[in-house]
Amino acid sequence: MKKKVYKVMNLLLGSVVTMLGFESCGDDSPFGGGDVVEYGVPHATYRVVGTVTDENGKPIEGIKVKMIEDYNNYGGGEVFERGKGQTDSKGSFTTEETVLSFLNDEDKVVFVDEDGEANGGKFASDTLLLKNLPKKQYAKAPKGDHWSSGSFELTANVQLKPEENND
Repeated sequence: MKKKVYKVMNLLLGSVVTMLGFESCGDDSPFGGGDVVEYGVPHATYRVVGTVTDENGKPIEGIKVKMIEDYNNYGGGEVFERGKGQTDSKGSFTTEETVLSFLNDEDKVVFVDEDGEANGGKFASDTLLLKNLPKKQYAKAPKGDHWSSGSFELTANVQLKPEENND
C-alpha cells in the first residue's frame, strides 16, 4: 500500500512541477510576462578600420590585414582567421565584419607585407590586441538577438618599420 501511495505522490508532484515549468515560459508568467528565455553566448560584430603608413607617414598599399583568434599561448597552436582586408593606394583598409564574444588577449589584428619589395620595400609585420583599440558602435543589436551587443568599429592606424635584412 505504501508503494502505491508513493507512486501516486511522485506522479502528482512530477506533473505539478512540469506544469509550473511550462507556465513560467508563457505570456501570463509571474516571472516577467512573456520575457524570452534563451541560452547563448554574449557577442558583438566587429570590423577594424584604419591606415597603414611607413615611418615617414607615406601610405603603404597592399598590406594584408587579418583579424585572428590566436590560441598559441595555450599549447594548441591554433590560429583562426576571422576577418580580413587589404590596404588601398591611400593605405586605408576595412576588414570584413566578424562575430566575436568578449575581446581578450587572443583577439588580434595582424598586418603582413606579403608582396615583398613592391609598394616601397619589405615591411616587418605588426600585431595589435583588438581589446586595446578605440571602439565606436555603428549599429545597435538586431531586434530579437538578445545576446548581441551590436556592431562596433575598431580603429587601428599603424606605422610599419622596414624589415631588417639578416643576410
